[in-house]
Amino acid sequence: MTDGAPTSGGTDPGLFAEIVGILLEVTRESAEWAATITPNARLEVDLGMESIELLALAELLQSRYGDRVDLPAFVAGLDIDRIIGLSVADLVDFVAAQRAAPAPRMPPAGTPGEPVMPSASPVMPGQPVGGGA
Repeated sequence: MTDGAPTSGGTDPGLFAEIVGILLEVTRESAEWAATITPNARLEVDLGMESIELLALAELLQSRYGDRVDLPAFVAGLDIDRIIGLSVADLVDFVAAQRAAPAPRMPPAGTPGEPVMPSASPVMPGQPVGGGA
């Protein structure tokens, strides 16, 4: 684990504890291991998380905090150095930001872009309009 100040001064201590609990659940390490995690601990380098554990972490985060907490989409937007250096504080801050973001608004029914169902039978090629024979 790494020592020092969190990578972000605004890391929520309560959420940090929740995330550490999720990391413990994913890695199946000991409580003693979890107690040594600092906000600056990097997921891969310091905690030794493997890709399968990161996938499990993504699933648990999404199930616990909602669909907006999409870790794969977040990581896809990072360069390789940021991915390698992704810390617990970064993860906490990401979850906090997604939880605080306003929910996407659904357009009301009948707005442009909504599929319109025809009210009559479609006209087949060669068939006169009005369905006559």
